[in-house]
Amino acid sequence: MLSATARLGWRELTLTLVGAAAAASCGGEGANGTAAVHDSAGVRIVENAAPDPQLVPLWTLDAQPRLDIGALEGSEAETLFRVVDGTRLSDGRIVIANAGTSEVRYFTIDGTHAATVGGQGAGPGEFMGIGNIIPMTADSIAIVDVRLQRLTVLDPDGSHAREIASAPDAPATIVGLLSDGRWLAAARNVMPPDQLVQGITRPEVTYVAIARDGDAAFDTVGMFPGAERHLHVEMSNSTIQSVDITLPPFSRATRIATHGDEIVIGTQDHPELRFYGSDGRLIRIVRTGVSPRPVTQELLEEYVERRLEDDPEEQRAQMRERMLRVASAEFVPPYGDLVVDDTGNLWVQDYPDVSDEQSWTVYDSQGMMIARILLPPAFAPFEIGDDWILGRELDDLDVEHVRIYGIRRSASPR
Repeated sequence: MLSATARLGWRELTLTLVGAAAAASCGGEGANGTAAVHDSAGVRIVENAAPDPQLVPLWTLDAQPRLDIGALEGSEAETLFRVVDGTRLSDGRIVIANAGTSEVRYFTIDGTHAATVGGQGAGPGEFMGIGNIIPMTADSIAIVDVRLQRLTVLDPDGSHAREIASAPDAPATIVGLLSDGRWLAAARNVMPPDQLVQGITRPEVTYVAIARDGDAAFDTVGMFPGAERHLHVEMSNSTIQSVDITLPPFSRATRIATHGDEIVIGTQDHPELRFYGSDGRLIRIVRTGVSPRPVTQELLEEYVERRLEDDPEEQRAQMRERMLRVASAEFVPPYGDLVVDDTGNLWVQDYPDVSDEQSWTVYDSQGMMIARILLPPAFAPFEIGDDWILGRELDDLDVEHVRIYGIRRSASPR
């Protein structure tokens, strides 16, 4: 078992991940003949074929949004800056986490501003590093503050209810709420200065389930690789003078999504996703069927140019040389972001490298491929319902909007 209840500091946590055995014990086939299913040592394995336009239905979005919040010139509440998350309440209201002003803004079902709460600060109901929104029961929400390492719970009308802080000896960032009421949190294992390694590094992250009141007791869910970074450490007389951190091209990072009591983990190492129970038990492995794509020199150059196209001209040459110097990936990561919709379907983004298109594959709750869909190039999804999708979108002037589009779930391939 991967879970162990403990009252320990994070550095004392240890975990052994149990992989799936190779032998299959039973089989089956998914919708449209695109998946084969078998069990191995009690773990269900879903082998999807690579997406085939002739077999997989193509879902589409409405051409115009059902709701559009945001403007270049308008009221202060309608002017958005660094929106990091949004959610839709049961009565249709929209809540937006506007990190640029450390505020949470409420809008009515027709997009009219209703209330603004928060502001920068460390007091009750204030934020220093506003992050994602976690929906709770009865339209209460929790706002993650990544700098203060705490949650702020807001009542349905936006009024401040309470704070839940990480225990002093167990700092962690809350990433989700499990169906049993516990919080799922990520605790990065801090590397001591004398153990810093030159070059590409990917320190592990420990995921734990914490009691709803933030009590220090926790259950270890699993330990997984974190984000890949390149470190250049300057030393003098055996003392660290500086640490330069660069994001390498095509770097890998673990993606996570939750739904009910299941946790979806994708490390971007292989074209597969793993589903765990809240106790850390491996339940299901979903393989996407996507073949690894080699990183060619041409692809690398195009990737770097696209990433730097908005940088000032005087910095571009230096940044380009640095990115090419630390490039080491042999293959493009097999997927990008993960989102679980309200019906339990898992949306998996094609890795966003050099294309203007933003393609996603949708898998049902059992991991079988059911559709493909294209989203607008500058659209970041926050929440997905049965026939709608909510997210942030940049217009042609790079003005931020929060929009809801209708989804047309076709049963036919394109």
